[in-house]
Formats: sequence, structure tokens, C-alpha cells
Amino acid sequence: MKKQTSKNAGFSIIELVIIVVLIGLLVGLLVPALNPIFSTAAQKCAYQTEALVAKSKIYAMGRSEDVYVKLYKNDKDEIWCDQLEGSEIVSSELVGSSRVAVQITPPGEASYTLTEAEPLYISFKRATGALRVFGKTTAEPAGGYVSGDIAVINSVAGGKLYEISIIATTGRHEVTRP
Repeated sequence: MKKQTSKNAGFSIIELVIIVVLIGLLVGLLVPALNPIFSTAAQKCAYQTEALVAKSKIYAMGRSEDVYVKLYKNDKDEIWCDQLEGSEIVSSELVGSSRVAVQITPPGEASYTLTEAEPLYISFKRATGALRVFGKTTAEPAGGYVSGDIAVINSVAGGKLYEISIIATTGRHEVTRP
């Protein structure tokens, strides 16, 4: 009687190398395709923050100078924006996920990263709409106005940067993608 032998001994090294190369190509194609999905977090954070800054400016010019926007990270590393009237929180809104990094650059000062311990306070002058406060505290600077040209809030996620620029003398603000 003849004995049947099987030649099926598994995969050859060449077959395994081809499979690894194909998987590498698929991953290489997927990563750039997923990048825009993660960058939408930075865009959302920038536009929502800018909308709340605009709301605060309108509120300050119409009612009281004692109106602030407080931008901060909570203990879950999420970015929150509070509308304050004096020390009372009027509204609180989630504007960014933990995937977003926020960099603050006050006019004429060194930039810092937004954290729970180092928030950003923004306030406007009632008469002119100029920046009254832009920094880590609600203290009004000497002279009553923020000195310098432009205050900047950068939102970064997924390799994309969105910049909120606020002109100190007029309070005019816009979101750009430099």
C-alpha cells in the first residue's frame, strides 16, 4: 500500500513577506485618510470658542464690563468655556475634546499651554469693544487696556492648526488656518 504524503507544510517566507508588505501599504493609505477626521476636533474647538468670544463681546458692550470668557481644561483634559458675569457662571459649554491642544499667546507676552491650572480669561471694554483682559487672571492691566497688537488662541489636533486672532485695540476677531 502507498502512503499519502501531504505537501501542505504552511506558508513560505515569501508569502509572509508579501502579506506584511500589503498590510503596510493599507495602513499607509489609511493614516492620511483618517487625518481629516481628527483635525475636525481642532476646527470645532476654534469656531465654538470664537463664537463664545463674540457673544461675550456683545454682552459686555450691551450690559456690563464685568463679563468674562474663561477657557480652561478640566480634569478629563476636555476644553470648556464658561461665560462669567462677575464671579457667577452664566453658562458653561464643552468646546474641545482631549485630543485638542490649545496654545495661548497674550499680546507682548510669552505663550503658554491651556491647562486646568492656567486658564484664559477674556473680557472687553464696554465703550469701545477693545480687549480689557486677556490672560491667566481677571485682573485688568495697567492703563485699563491690553497692550500690544494681537492676542492669539491656537487649537491643534490631527496635525491641523486653527488660529483665533483678536486685535487688542478693537476687539475684532477671526478664525484662520495659517
